[in-house]
Amino acid sequence: MGRESRPSRDAWQRDCGVAAIRCGSDVSRTTRTWADWRSRPRPPIPWAGAVYFTVDRYVARPQVLSDLRRYDVVISDRSFYSTLAYQGCHLTPTERRRLQEWTDRVAHRPDLVLWIRLSPEEAIERISTRARRRDPLETERRLRQVDGAYRRLALRYRFVRIDGSRTPAEIARDAVRAVTRRLSRPRGRT
Repeated sequence: MGRESRPSRDAWQRDCGVAAIRCGSDVSRTTRTWADWRSRPRPPIPWAGAVYFTVDRYVARPQVLSDLRRYDVVISDRSFYSTLAYQGCHLTPTERRRLQEWTDRVAHRPDLVLWIRLSPEEAIERISTRARRRDPLETERRLRQVDGAYRRLALRYRFVRIDGSRTPAEIARDAVRAVTRRLSRPRGRT
C-alpha cells in the first residue's frame, strides 16, 4: 500500500551479484492524470481507470521485454496487479474476470511479486503524519477493499508477502532474500 524506497541498481548488483534495472515510471504522467480523473467522478468509474492503466502497461511492454533480455532482474513498482486490486475491487465479478483476461493478454506478468503488506489501520496512521493532503484512494474503507483484493491475488499468484510494519532495512533484507531465492531457480513463470 503505497510506494516504498527502492534499492539502487548498484546495491542490487553489489548485494545480489546480478545485473538489475528498475523500470521507468510504471504509469506515464498523462495516463495517471486521465485514469485518476476518469475513475474519481461521483459515482466512481473504476472500469475507465482500469482501461487507462492497462493500456499504459501495453505501451510499456516492449521496454519491459527488452529489459528482461538484458538484465537478470527488472524491478517494477506495483504495475501489473495494482489495477486488479485498486480498480478491480469495485468491479463486478464478470468485469473483474474480463479485466484479468485482458491484462494477461496485453501486459507481461511478473515472475515474482514482493507484496510489502501494511495493514489498512497502520497505513492510515502513516498517511495521517504526512504533510501533504490525503489522496481520495486513501480512506480506511478503500484501503480495506484493496487489501482484500491483494490478499486474493496473493493467494492466486503466490506473492511473497513481506511485513511492511518493520524497518526499511528488515524489509530490504527480506526482499533481497526472496529475489535471490527466485534467481536460484530456472527462469520462467512460477
